[in-house]
Amino acid sequence: MVQRFKTEQLDLWDSSSVSREKYFVFHDESIPNKRWLLIGLVFVNASNVQEVRNILRQCRAKENYYGEVHFSDLPRMFGGKFGAKANLARE
Repeated sequence: MVQRFKTEQLDLWDSSSVSREKYFVFHDESIPNKRWLLIGLVFVNASNVQEVRNILRQCRAKENYYGEVHFSDLPRMFGGKFGAKANLARE
């Protein structure tokens, strides 16, 4: 007699979890002071990754800014010399 077992994936709380969706996970971290570490995660369904990339490219082209954007470095004003970076972040 052959026994077949169905394998299940369990989540953190040992609940059965079956997912067929695939996600890309984008990660960033920041240390705003010496007491805190901030971690940000964005989960994007694999079927939407190309759309997200295209939108980000359009936003960068609109502001003509292709450098890094760090929240702590954003200017308080959205005009002037550094306005493109702030406008890109807002967009």
